[in-house]
Amino acid sequence: MITEHDDDQIDRYLNRQLDAAAADAFEIRMMEEPDLLERVQLVEAMKQGLQKSQSTLLTPAPVTAKVMRFPQWIRQPLSMAASVLLATLLMRNILVPTPATVESTGINTVLLLENSRGTATAEFSGAPPYLLQLDAGLGNTANSFAVTLRDTTNNAVVTQLGDLQADADGWVRLIVSEALTGDYVAELSWADAEGAAQTRSFTLNVSP
Repeated sequence: MITEHDDDQIDRYLNRQLDAAAADAFEIRMMEEPDLLERVQLVEAMKQGLQKSQSTLLTPAPVTAKVMRFPQWIRQPLSMAASVLLATLLMRNILVPTPATVESTGINTVLLLENSRGTATAEFSGAPPYLLQLDAGLGNTANSFAVTLRDTTNNAVVTQLGDLQADADGWVRLIVSEALTGDYVAELSWADAEGAAQTRSFTLNVSP
């Protein structure tokens, strides 16, 4: 339930009146609370003078690879932004180990890797932390997924996580805090219903 305090926080967030720690904490709340995310988007739309009905705001938008700052991200149509932002509690439990570290986890760059682009290098530019989301395939019912991100210049593992979950649209997400520069390959792996190992690889190039 959205309170008057929440509306005040939304207004201060959109007007960039929150300090960095408070803004990061508010963005974490938006990841976990769909109602709050929707209210932020609607208030932002009104502030921008967009005379659109709620049905227009809820119209699905085609998913394309984009890199955006977080305040720009929340201005997307709700269907896409909600799909991207509704990170599971599992992700928070794995990547934000204690409440004391929550306020320091802000997302600066989104790296969207779709299966249709897996045969070509995806080009991105942005600063860490990165929200990396990989297409596991719509309807993929695997119990868990593992992601390994490697630097292809030296084959060094940048990050490796297991027991990740996919959402209903087949996206697997994780946060990478290290600054990325150069060429990488992201390997998504899981076991199918017959227990056979499956892998998808995505190549990407990241510049500051």
